[in-house]
Amino acid sequence: MVMAGCVTNPVAHTTPATIDDGANASRVFQMAGSDCEEAGWIAHYSGSPTFAGVWQADDIREEYNNPVQDSMYLPTPLVNPLYGNHHIGFNCKTAVVDGVEMQNYQWGFVGEQIKAPAWDPGGAERHILIGGISFQNGTIADALRATTTADITHTLSAFTEWTIPRDQPRSFAYSEYHDQEKGVYQSWSNLEKYRDVPERTVRFWWQVPADGSQAHIWSMDHDHDGADQPENLKWNPVYWDMHSTGGGQWVSPKDRVGAQEHNFDINPTAAEHFPWFSQPCIHTFYEHETLTFTSGRVFTDVVLDELWAH
Repeated sequence: MVMAGCVTNPVAHTTPATIDDGANASRVFQMAGSDCEEAGWIAHYSGSPTFAGVWQADDIREEYNNPVQDSMYLPTPLVNPLYGNHHIGFNCKTAVVDGVEMQNYQWGFVGEQIKAPAWDPGGAERHILIGGISFQNGTIADALRATTTADITHTLSAFTEWTIPRDQPRSFAYSEYHDQEKGVYQSWSNLEKYRDVPERTVRFWWQVPADGSQAHIWSMDHDHDGADQPENLKWNPVYWDMHSTGGGQWVSPKDRVGAQEHNFDINPTAAEHFPWFSQPCIHTFYEHETLTFTSGRVFTDVVLDELWAH
């Protein structure tokens, strides 16, 4: 099935993303995290675009408490859907893969919330099209990279500092997600408790070269169009699932916005130095009592003509 913006066959053959451990066995990558935090910023805009002719943006209003203005300072009428560029980091107090435990393990992604594609096998409540995903160096990152030809980059930091604690009125936080290859993403804002998120599965979609070759950083440049990809390269969809047992969610107040900064400097702006100019954004923070991150499948007979990059 060759895709150029339409689905010709919604039933797709898949290949599991597995680890070959050299003992005549294959096993799926799975990371178990406990006492995890997820935080970052979303640049949000009115509309419902299609990415790379295939991936349909999903309306993010309900996920983030229906903000009343977008990242262009424009009002967001109730009838208009919103889509958003996500820049999100995770920090788990403990993370375990195959009995190997790491403390304060950090990872993150950039991407867009999307509707489930036609070839989706079901089982997830939320879908994210990623333009990059990174993991902190070590055994866990090595095990993940062994399961995929996607270019898993390197997390340097992912954390949130509360200037005013989240159980206090007008709580205030600074969140940072730093990908060595893609830059540092920072956000500052008041945050207020929005809801308790129920147990759910979030599915992360990406694309890998259909010829089986290794993807490289050119597939993840922050230019939104993959301009540096090799000519005539085709792509297969691939996914990973994050299952969370749920927890609280905090969001910047709907009638205000957070401030964000993205740069490619080695060192981020100091947390206490609020940027003098910033595009407004949604700033969000989630608690996850436990989560699991599991490799899914490569859809080998879904062939995409274009790569979406962020």
